[in-house]
Amino acid sequence: MNFSELLSPENVSINIGGNTKKIVLEKISIFISDRSHEISSEEIQQGLIARERLGTTGIGNGIAIPHCRINGCKKITAAFFKLVNSIDFESVDNNSVDLVFVLIVPSEQNDEHLKALSLISKLLSNQNRCRALRNAVSNEILYQVLGTVID
Repeated sequence: MNFSELLSPENVSINIGGNTKKIVLEKISIFISDRSHEISSEEIQQGLIARERLGTTGIGNGIAIPHCRINGCKKITAAFFKLVNSIDFESVDNNSVDLVFVLIVPSEQNDEHLKALSLISKLLSNQNRCRALRNAVSNEILYQVLGTVID
């Protein structure tokens, strides 16, 4: 699995706002549902919230990777967001989150789920990339930064 297989340019946004995790996950769910048309925003939101109840997906350094598996989902759907403002995501390091990479996976695709999470973690472990993402001023720049090889 590579970056371009995982994320399409129309699934990135610098315009998601909200001041709580619940509101942000609701807006993200609507955003993804409007583009995928195969899963309702309610299903996405319920899946993401259920996963958050198991433990935060806020991995630290201002990053969260909310993810879930959904019955009836036919293919992996990923989306990336630079939030309008940082929010409390109950992250492992207690820092607010402003970068969110969401992953929705068909319930039976265990290996693909793990490969996608690994790719996302690798992309977001690069400090220079995260700095560039935070400085991005358009969806296009956001997508370019995510897909750029940065040493």
